[in-house]
This record gives sequence, structure tokens and C-alpha cells, in this order.
Amino acid sequence: MNAGKPTGIALDAMAAMLPHMETILRSDDYRALKERVQREGANLTVSDIMGDAFSAVAVKNRPALYGIVAAVTGKTVEEIDAQPVEETLEAFRGAMGSQVLDFFSFCARLAVRL
Repeated sequence: MNAGKPTGIALDAMAAMLPHMETILRSDDYRALKERVQREGANLTVSDIMGDAFSAVAVKNRPALYGIVAAVTGKTVEEIDAQPVEETLEAFRGAMGSQVLDFFSFCARLAVRL
């Protein structure tokens, strides 16, 4: 999915991401993060939340994260794992476009608050 592609292709890629997102959002680690945010709220720093979120997503749910990137970029999970992180980020950013990334950032912030 590249920027400028038809809406249907973009929506198909987003739909392909959903099972991977669900895996992350239903994980025990993500659930613990949500509970911590609800319990400690304003006492948490951004660093606290980001540290827990990184662990819950990039460490403990890496296959699901790679599945999301693969759905968007059209690459395989193995290609994503082997390529430099800068290439992965650029491919994801280029495929999604800044407005879509802003939307997903908004959704992520909302999900943490739920």
C-alpha cells in the first residue's frame, strides 16, 4: 500500500492489520498497561507509559507488530525482521502517509485510556 493508492487498497491493508492489532490489545501485557494507566493516571510519566508500551508491543508481541508492518508494506515478516529499522520505519511511513499515521497515533492514545 503506497501513498496515492486507491482507498480500497488502503482499507484492505488496514483490515489486514486488525487481527494483529487485536493480538496486541488483548495481550496480558497490554491489559496490564491499561490497568496501570487507569490506576496511577497522572502519577505516570510519559517515560513510564512508553517503557511499558514498548515492552508490551515491540518486545512481547513482536510477531503481531511485524504482522501490522507486513500488512501495510507488502513485505514478509522475515524481510521486516532482517532489514534495518530505518528502512522499516520509512517503508511504513511512506506506505501509510502522515494523516493515517496521525489517525493510528490517536487510536493508540485512545486505547491506552480505555
